[in-house]
Amino acid sequence: MKIALYTNDLVYENKHLMPWRTVLEVASNSHLFGQEAYVFSGRRFPAQKNWYYKNCLITEIEKPYSRKAAELFCTVLKDESFDVLFLPAAWCKASYQKKLVEAIDIPIVWYVPGAYYHFGQVLRSMKYLSLRTVIPYLIQSLYPKKYLISQMLSSNSNFLITTSEYTKQKVCQAGWSSNSVFTIYPGKPPRTELSENKKTEIYHVISKKLAGRQFYLFMGPPAAIRGINQLLKAFALLADKRKDVCLVCLFRSDSWTDSTQVRSYLSRVKFSDRIFCLWKSVSKSDLQAFMYNCYAVALPFLLVPSEIPLAIIEAAGHSKPVITTGLGGTGSFVEKFGLQVTSASQQSLMGAMLKLLEDKHLYLEKCTSAQKIFESHPTWEDVTQQWLSVAQKAVGKELEALLEKVS
Repeated sequence: MKIALYTNDLVYENKHLMPWRTVLEVASNSHLFGQEAYVFSGRRFPAQKNWYYKNCLITEIEKPYSRKAAELFCTVLKDESFDVLFLPAAWCKASYQKKLVEAIDIPIVWYVPGAYYHFGQVLRSMKYLSLRTVIPYLIQSLYPKKYLISQMLSSNSNFLITTSEYTKQKVCQAGWSSNSVFTIYPGKPPRTELSENKKTEIYHVISKKLAGRQFYLFMGPPAAIRGINQLLKAFALLADKRKDVCLVCLFRSDSWTDSTQVRSYLSRVKFSDRIFCLWKSVSKSDLQAFMYNCYAVALPFLLVPSEIPLAIIEAAGHSKPVITTGLGGTGSFVEKFGLQVTSASQQSLMGAMLKLLEDKHLYLEKCTSAQKIFESHPTWEDVTQQWLSVAQKAVGKELEALLEKVS
């Protein structure tokens, strides 16, 4: 098969983040199974500068939202003789998606690039987030899913990939046949990544400040939606009870993130001498060093993604318990080797952190479970094979339909 994978706003700088990482891994690993795969990145103002991820070509095109851009994309698909197209399902673009499906004459496999957010969950988060931040999630949660799905389904586009059972359940409740929806988790990093040097120069600097004390680890941008404000307050409560614990924050330096509020809070919060922050994205080896040496990982999202964040899978690979918030895909995955807490509750978060410190039996049980979960988790090669299997189903169904017409 010759496979096209379309995604929005993929650039070199975000290639390691979701959902782009999944698209790139599936495309780059497809050759292992004798398939050709190419990635198209839809940009508002495409730079027309192609680049590679491993062996995979990434081509920038104009987002096919206008008639002209859609016609150009369809022409490329036809001229290059692609057999199947993976296309992201946009919760709020029903009319656009219907027009695009009607124009494309090859089988389409939809995939959900982001999470499913429930209205109640979004509503509770509004107390802690700016209106600008919440509006996209609010629109998505209120959008009539049954209408959206009715516009996505057609004779050449009735297969869908989700990254959690929770998202699959919600999609099927809205009208998609469960036989045509496939849950495929993101892959785990290869063992070679996990066996690299565990103590880097940056870790050595922080290690001196830690002075042998255990530490919780936070990874991600210093954004309110990631629950960083609640984590800092929870740690202040914890630090008052336990003098032998610290907090390390690896703040990813995304261009859109404003760290002013977090920096201001840290300048006046109690026990800030036991909070150590890195304000720039760290290397892979640095990340591995901190994850390998931490006591546990704390990721208290205000809006919990239903797809599984890669950081949680990597934490499991280091046998580390994870503390996160809420139910859904992420919560259900984490509960086997971590603890769930109430969203936006620093008391609940502090209680979970303290429980892991004081209940050694529970802690060791979670560590063991994390390792087992990681060992049974699919690799990126496994994930690619599953995506290709769905693509083959779509191509096979299209062939069956053509044969029926001929007969």
